Parts: sequence; C-alpha cells; structure tokens
Amino acid sequence: MSTAAIVMMSLAILLVWGGLAVSAIHLLRHPDDSSGDLAIEDELAPAVREREDGRLDARHR
Repeated sequence: MSTAAIVMMSLAILLVWGGLAVSAIHLLRHPDDSSGDLAIEDELAPAVREREDGRLDARHR
C-alpha cells in the first residue's frame, strides 16, 4: 500500500469511528425520552393526544 492510501484509509476510519463516538456521547448527554416505549405523555407533540379508547389521535390544524 502506498503512503497516500494509508493516510486516506486512516482519515476514513477516524471519520467513521469519530462520528460514532460523538453521536454516542451526544445521545448519553441528551437522551431521547420523548419517543418510543419510554415516551413521556406530557412531552408529546401538542397535535397528538390519546383518545378515550387508548389510541393516539393526530389533530389536524
């Protein structure tokens, strides 16, 4: 392998793994508790509320 190829491969590896590390750190510092199974009802979007039958109702504006 040439020196240029090794440098480019190293930069690509750093970019991919660095992006993964930065996104993991961001997710740890700012958890996403407003969606999925861990959703907090008070933090739902104002246009989405639960109906009496338990289903979510998206209000149209």
